[in-house]
Amino acid sequence: MESQIDDRVSASGAAPGPIKRECATHGSYQAMHIFGRHWANCPECEREAQERIAAQDAERAREQRVAVAKARLECNLRNCGLAGRNLRASFQNFTATTPKQREVLDAVVGFAKTFTTTSGGGLWLLGLPGTGKTHLGAALVSNSIRERSLAACMHSFGQIQTMLRARWSNSKESRSFWEIEDGLETTDQLLEHLGTIPLLALDELGVGRGTDAELETLFQIVDRRYQLERPTVVLSNLKPIELKAAMGDRAYDRLREGTRLLICDWPSHRGQIK
Repeated sequence: MESQIDDRVSASGAAPGPIKRECATHGSYQAMHIFGRHWANCPECEREAQERIAAQDAERAREQRVAVAKARLECNLRNCGLAGRNLRASFQNFTATTPKQREVLDAVVGFAKTFTTTSGGGLWLLGLPGTGKTHLGAALVSNSIRERSLAACMHSFGQIQTMLRARWSNSKESRSFWEIEDGLETTDQLLEHLGTIPLLALDELGVGRGTDAELETLFQIVDRRYQLERPTVVLSNLKPIELKAAMGDRAYDRLREGTRLLICDWPSHRGQIK
């Protein structure tokens, strides 16, 4: 609380010069007459008030950033295509007991740390069922979302076909289970989403009827990602030569450019995950 003073102006009408005032907190200070109407407050009090305001603004901005980051994380996890055991999959709970398993795990972890949204290429994880390919793909998607704040998703090609068929219907109930992002109401919007998301993992590629319509859908997604240099991960039980026949020459040729092939040729991994 500052002491009261005489606020009179000189008889000539000119503003008085600086005077000594007392601040209960900071002691004496020289006060100027401001705009001919009032005396300046204690400069230390003013500085502390500005610092408090700045600190409050910074805290509000920090809380807003945290809220936005949390909302983005929740949205990305909700729309990543993972559920149940796949959502719990991580690099830490993948059992790698042999040199070959550790080599593949290290390669996937290295890719998770270094890929960018325009690095192109990707990974192919090929091997028999039960070798942990889906676990590693899910861990890669989850890591991208949780550790790098990047949108990513993993779907089998069969799931993508189901999502597309759901959007052919006018029934909201038929779409609700496969809705992966707000606003994706049409097949074109869904294909654009899959073609532009920073990281896409295609599970069980080559499992399907292989119709011309399916191959064209796959090519649309792959070609869009190829043009934008988005990295793509392929998980399949097929050998490379079988994959080429299953996905078509055009999609195969684009997907293999810049990719790293990892062969998972060990016995079934099921029942060994912690």
